[in-house]
Amino acid sequence: MKLQHLGIRKQILYLTLACSLITLLVAGSIAVFGMFRIKSSSEDISNQLGEAAASDSSKKIIEVTTTSMQQLSSEHADKIDNFFYGLTWDVNVLAREMTTILSNPQNYSSRRISQPSRDMEGKLTSKIRYKADVNREEIAREVGLTANLQDLQVRLYDEKHFVGSNYVTSQSGFTIITDKVAASLVDANNNPVPVDFTTRPWYLKAVTEKKVI
Repeated sequence: MKLQHLGIRKQILYLTLACSLITLLVAGSIAVFGMFRIKSSSEDISNQLGEAAASDSSKKIIEVTTTSMQQLSSEHADKIDNFFYGLTWDVNVLAREMTTILSNPQNYSSRRISQPSRDMEGKLTSKIRYKADVNREEIAREVGLTANLQDLQVRLYDEKHFVGSNYVTSQSGFTIITDKVAASLVDANNNPVPVDFTTRPWYLKAVTEKKVI
């Protein structure tokens, strides 16, 4: 059907309808395109916000974790300081008591102390250990006086559950050691193994610097 065969009114009606359809198609296309653009923009904004939030969260987590670790480190440092302060205190207590005993030998009787034996293993005892070439008769008096420290050594050991042992060493060549170890201090025949603590680095350093090491 050709438009020229129609009347003027019908031609105008057809043209109007055609223009309306074209306008609707264009408007629909624009609307659909706009919706896709809005969706795309929304996704971009959402992703940007998510990345920003993740970044902020990561920074916050790092900040909180760092603060917690610093606080924990500080607390452990305080515990370690207290630990060494306690050890230093014990060493000074033993040193003062030993000084008092040796400075006033007339006020103290000579006490007996045993050498290590396998049957002492696991029991808290004070034991005497000698270096190999020491003349025990010559130092018997000093050993007897120093043995007065063993009660104090046992008490200090009981107060410090994290301490493996405590001991007092003399330049004369003997050591009084307090702990629960014994089996490793004797040989296969249960004879005490000689030892010379005066050759240990901590002993030499303490003698040289005359302070707690």
